[in-house]
Amino acid sequence: MPKEDGCRNNFFYTHLLTPNGIETFSQSISSNIITDVGVGQAVFTPDGTKYIVTQGDNFDEPFLLDIYDFERCTGKLSNKKQIVSLVATRDNGGSGVVVSPNSRFVYVTMWQKIIQYDLWADDIKASEVVVAEYDGFVATFPTGFLYPQLAPDGRIYICTTNSTR
Repeated sequence: MPKEDGCRNNFFYTHLLTPNGIETFSQSISSNIITDVGVGQAVFTPDGTKYIVTQGDNFDEPFLLDIYDFERCTGKLSNKKQIVSLVATRDNGGSGVVVSPNSRFVYVTMWQKIIQYDLWADDIKASEVVVAEYDGFVATFPTGFLYPQLAPDGRIYICTTNSTR
């Protein structure tokens, strides 16, 4: 997980459970995901082979998606692929990420869209597809897409940005 020690850095700390106890590793990763402003989400694929981080809710910066290979036995990240997607605006700032139960598809929630990427594609960026768009429903305030979560039942649930009925 990225950690800021009072300043911007790109150190990822992992804690490995071994027969000898807990071992902590740190790894510096070249990334521009860590910014002063903007929120995002990080997930592991259900099969544990990838670590995915998103950031782009800053609205003035492009949406970024970092995809790493993850070695479960060592906790090391490698083979980073970065996707720079839609230029974030108030209407499509990126915020959340979730992976399908079979670890193939990544879904990125944006204010008014949900984007799908195929992790098995040779060119992940080229697999980008808009799979949902905000329909304009208002329950006092607009109800855009926010943070998704894969549930134990295999379904993906997404909270909205404001209250709904």
